[in-house]
Amino acid sequence: MRWKKGNKLIDACGQERKAWEIARGKRAWGEARLLWDTHCRVYRSTRVLARPLRHSQYRGPLWLVVVRQGRGREPWYLLTNEPVQTSEQAWDIVFSYVRSFQIEERFRFQKCELQIESLRLQGWQARRKMLLLVTLAYGFLLAGLSAPLWLARCTLLLHWCQRADWRLWRAKVPLYRLRWALSRLWQAHPPRFAGWHPYRWRSHTTWPVCSLPWWTTLWHLCGYLF
Repeated sequence: MRWKKGNKLIDACGQERKAWEIARGKRAWGEARLLWDTHCRVYRSTRVLARPLRHSQYRGPLWLVVVRQGRGREPWYLLTNEPVQTSEQAWDIVFSYVRSFQIEERFRFQKCELQIESLRLQGWQARRKMLLLVTLAYGFLLAGLSAPLWLARCTLLLHWCQRADWRLWRAKVPLYRLRWALSRLWQAHPPRFAGWHPYRWRSHTTWPVCSLPWWTTLWHLCGYLF
């Protein structure tokens, strides 16, 4: 977990000090590695070190992993109960923390684009169906990012979600634009399935295309696929 530098911990000598005071003056372990900064889009030379310590409200041993990203950058202080004795173990903790950002981005996409932020489902079967629908929609969008569909994806984005910003064209995973392009395409040309009931036409009650209510309606009209 991320630890604030001003919060106090008990060091190996039994003294209660702030996190930045415990790491002050300690040399980093091993060689520096380059970590990609997604916000500034640059590589940063990063070093790590770890110190054993304790917390007054936790009985087990703890380790404070300090991540230094160069001069002018605020260090990260990561608190873990996993033993950290070598630099490789410290880097494992750092990479696990960095991967959590990617998981949060996936949840943000599903909450915003698939509209699952405010759901009120009590029964297990209703929750199971909702998760299956979200998985189906998300898997469909991820399949559209595969290499064999590169030409079709570029054509779809060019005609239905065109943008002038060159940075958007260089994006490796244009998941948001793909969802918007499919939404506009299906609004103009509602999908039809052979042998199934077509998706209903626009009426006084119409859900945003590719949202969770849209997938739920399509799921009901297709005859309960799950």
